[in-house]
Amino acid sequence: MPIIFGRYWNMPYENSSEDVLKDKVIMQNMRILAKNTYDKFYRLTYLLNNIKAVIILWQLFFIKKLTMLENYINYLNFLDGKLSKFFAEQKPYIFCKEGCSRCCKHAQFPYTSIEMTYLLTGLLNLDRETRNIVTQNVVKILEEESSFEGEKFRYDCPFLIQDSCSVYQYRGILCRTFGLPAQANDGALLMPFCCYEGLNYSNVFDIDKNKVSEVKVKAVNSEFEPCGFNISYEYLTNPDIGREFNFSFGERRPLIYWFKLKGKY
Repeated sequence: MPIIFGRYWNMPYENSSEDVLKDKVIMQNMRILAKNTYDKFYRLTYLLNNIKAVIILWQLFFIKKLTMLENYINYLNFLDGKLSKFFAEQKPYIFCKEGCSRCCKHAQFPYTSIEMTYLLTGLLNLDRETRNIVTQNVVKILEEESSFEGEKFRYDCPFLIQDSCSVYQYRGILCRTFGLPAQANDGALLMPFCCYEGLNYSNVFDIDKNKVSEVKVKAVNSEFEPCGFNISYEYLTNPDIGREFNFSFGERRPLIYWFKLKGKY
C-alpha cells in the first residue's frame, strides 16, 4: 500500500504533524487521498499483472504455434528430399509438366489442420489481385456446395489459377506425392489416375491387364524399374510421424470445408 509521509501533511497546511492529527477536516481529506491513491495503485497493479499474464499466454500460444509450424516445415523438407529422389529415379515414366493440372481438379483435397495453416500462410503472401481471385474461387465453390445433394462434393482447387498452382511452395502433402504409384499391402502398384489418361506410367502400363508390362519396361531401358512407394496420405499424416517431428497434424477435413468451418470468406 502507498505510504503518505508525515512531511507532506504539514507542508501544505503549515502545521506540525501533531496539529494535523487533531484537525478532523485535514484527516478526512488525507484519508480520502490515501484511499484514492491506493485504489488507483491497486487497479494499475491489477491491470499490469493481467496484461502481463495475457501477453505471456499469447506468447506461449504463438510460440507453440510457430514452433509447430517450423517443425512441420522441417518435415516437409525431409519429405520433399525423399520425393525428389523418387521422382528422379522414376523420371522415364513421369510426364508431369507445367500446365497439366488434372490432379488439381474434381476432387476433395484432404488437408490436416497444420497443412491448412501453412497453406493460409501462402495465401497471405500472395499479391492482392491473386488473393482476390482465390477468394472468388472459394466463394463460388461454397455456393455450389450449398446446393449439392450428392454424397461426395468434388471441385477444382480454389488455388488453381490458369492451370497453375498459386501457392505451390505451400501446397499440401497429397499434392506433393501425386504422380507416383503407391504400393498396396499386397505389393501391387496403385497407379495415379493420370496413368489411365495417357500420362504418368502410361508408357509401361498395360491397361487391359491392369499391370505393368515387362516388355514395355525393357523397351524404356531405364536403370530403375517402375515401383510403388509408401506414400499413402494416411501413412504420411500418421500422428506418430508428427510426434517424431514434434508437431501435431490435427484433424483432417476436405480443403473447402476448412473455409466453411472457419468462415474465412
